[in-house]
Amino acid sequence: MSLYNRVLKISREKNASSSQRFLDLVLACNAFSDTTRLPYIFDGISYTEYKSPAILAQTLAGAKKAWEEGKDVILATHKGDSIFSLTHSDIFDDTEQDDAEFAFNLRKPLLGPDGYFSFDTFFNFFKTTIQAYDGKIARVYDSELELLIQGLDVNGRPAPLNPINNLMTPGTFDILKIPEAVYWFNYWNKEQVQLIGEEKLNKAPFEVIEKQSDGGYILITQKENFSARTEEHIKKLSAICAYLDLYTLQESYES
Repeated sequence: MSLYNRVLKISREKNASSSQRFLDLVLACNAFSDTTRLPYIFDGISYTEYKSPAILAQTLAGAKKAWEEGKDVILATHKGDSIFSLTHSDIFDDTEQDDAEFAFNLRKPLLGPDGYFSFDTFFNFFKTTIQAYDGKIARVYDSELELLIQGLDVNGRPAPLNPINNLMTPGTFDILKIPEAVYWFNYWNKEQVQLIGEEKLNKAPFEVIEKQSDGGYILITQKENFSARTEEHIKKLSAICAYLDLYTLQESYES
């Protein structure tokens, strides 16, 4: 990854309800707060403010045609300097998975007095987006953490030793059934929790462990902003990864 980024990514199975679920997600963002409203559609060149949910639905229904023409359908909180943007990716390819991806502006931290959200507000927003999209797995991370998962250092160079134990994945498997990694914020669905072991999960050294009404769990490594360049943060994440040992589980389900 050549550019630093910070994302919230929610994944679900691809089916007939995927487009409606994405519309539900946008409307849920609009209803959550003024900060999370997404009143603009960006096509890669200009911003358009839609005037009603019906117009938004019509635009999203034409997203495939726009995509085939090389245009984007990106929702944005502001013109030009959005707090975050939202895209619906992988809906037109032949994969079995759809993703909704929030990309956050890097001008300020995500959380805290100097950030965009308090922890409690973002925690509730995280839950709201998962429920609206009917997500099966969700995670919040930045590109430096993703580089560590790939066995690279934060500058993108091969790392002689991965500072996060057992984080690299062994191969290809269905991430909707087995989590691919431990991130800063995580949501794992009921089936994933059962596979890992609910009792074991409740003993993991996350700072926040909260069971949801659907049987899934929200798991947060720490309430403060995460940095892949902070040794204490990496040690905390490494301890969780070592305890859960997702790598061994992934090996048994490798496709």
